[in-house]
Amino acid sequence: MHSFHTHEGPSNEKRIGITCAAASMNVACFVCGYDVCDRDRQGYSTRWLEEFRLVTNHDGLGVSISGIGIKSDLAGDRWTAPLDYTKHWADMGAPEIARVGVMFQGFIDGRYGYPVHVVCWELARRVFAPEEIDPPTMFSVLDSLPAHDQDLGLDWGHRYGGLLMADHDHHDPALSTLRIDYQGPTSNIAKHNPLNVIEHETLHDGKAETPFPVPTIMDRHYAESRDPFAKLPPELLLLVSCDLSTLDVARVRLASRAFRPVFDENQFWKSRFTATDERRWVFEVSEWRQRAHSTNQSLDWRSLYYRTSSSNGPASLQNRERIWRLLEHAREVVSLRCFQSPVEFGTWLIPDELAWDRATAEIHEGDSARDRTFTEGCRLFHTQQVLIPDNVTSLEVFLVHLGSEVYVAGLAFRAPQSETIALGYKSTRTQTVHMQGRLSGLEVSIGNRGVHGLQCVFEDGSMSQQVGRWVDVPQTGRLGTGGGPIAALEVGYDGFKIVSLAVGRAASPP
Repeated sequence: MHSFHTHEGPSNEKRIGITCAAASMNVACFVCGYDVCDRDRQGYSTRWLEEFRLVTNHDGLGVSISGIGIKSDLAGDRWTAPLDYTKHWADMGAPEIARVGVMFQGFIDGRYGYPVHVVCWELARRVFAPEEIDPPTMFSVLDSLPAHDQDLGLDWGHRYGGLLMADHDHHDPALSTLRIDYQGPTSNIAKHNPLNVIEHETLHDGKAETPFPVPTIMDRHYAESRDPFAKLPPELLLLVSCDLSTLDVARVRLASRAFRPVFDENQFWKSRFTATDERRWVFEVSEWRQRAHSTNQSLDWRSLYYRTSSSNGPASLQNRERIWRLLEHAREVVSLRCFQSPVEFGTWLIPDELAWDRATAEIHEGDSARDRTFTEGCRLFHTQQVLIPDNVTSLEVFLVHLGSEVYVAGLAFRAPQSETIALGYKSTRTQTVHMQGRLSGLEVSIGNRGVHGLQCVFEDGSMSQQVGRWVDVPQTGRLGTGGGPIAALEVGYDGFKIVSLAVGRAASPP
């Protein structure tokens, strides 16, 4: 066995509804982390908190997104929603009711799911656009995330933008727990509907915050200036600035006087509101432009930039920014796709007499549905075994970020004039290891939720560069030391990352 070192430190046309049966409890939206119910009963302004959809696994029938349901009873245990995505709870009438388990309830009548505010789902569709959200992939990711308690939401590796706070045990600081601070500033913001339409007139009352001049062309700089950027046309400086973050431009302005007039340019501040820039969640901006154009008026983009900041904007916009950033964090994981390898992985090809050396994360042993004991670690959904060809020339390692952590999502062995052998998930983050010989072992960086990094060991004892994360990981160790090249590899994974690795080689004779 290996030696590891521990470090400190759209859908059915029938009018059928579903009822979620759960012990009297609160369940958090898996996107924003706030309760799927109106805790404070503030009327219409918080009614959006009661309306939800369910990402539901229908055992044997696949995964779907429900219609719009409502959870108006804070202490109740019955939620109703139509199965048809296009239906609303107010249109249900008296449908046939089916039960579904939510979070810790597990499968009920073959159904089990996770709730999300309708508003948060609409924001998710905007953030993920132009890609469609794949329901089975979403469910698989959700089912892979631990949860300390169902009212705290799933553990995405963050605290939902400040919604959760830690309660520290003064007798043992390590025994800290998380809770929602319902009196805190983030919780107060979280009650506001993030899809409330923002009118720019209410942001600046038709006048600029301060009387900044907005010249059409920046003043020319003195030719005798020592500043090398002073030799560049102002239009070019503006063009360059529009591609930089506001913080970077502020830093450049400290180093170069030539960039100082940039902040007086309306065009620069307008560039902050593109779909990929710092105010990308202010999607009302297209309507503002149209209205200004139709009335032959101009918008003061600098004022709008400051009035839509996280400190100055209305609470609904602040909540939208919080949720938008959370969704951007989740998009990388939910956008992963399982490899469809042209090579069939027949386990009958793997010799029975191979000796296996294995490393695993903290895999939660349980049935197909979530239970209360899955508070940390990971789950194992799939396992693949493959023979490693002798002529492999490179190994491509696919990585994925979850919170501040980096995990190995998939592996692809490439050989000339041969099909690629790919396992796990394909991501946009990759690192390639070029083989210096036949593979004889793997150095593995692993934590309780999955594999963080790999390093190849070759027959001559040389090693490749490290890929993935190796700093501050719970365990590192070597799989397959001595005894010739590796004959086979076994990979186990959950909904988005590798959680176990094993190398197989011919067993030594007795």
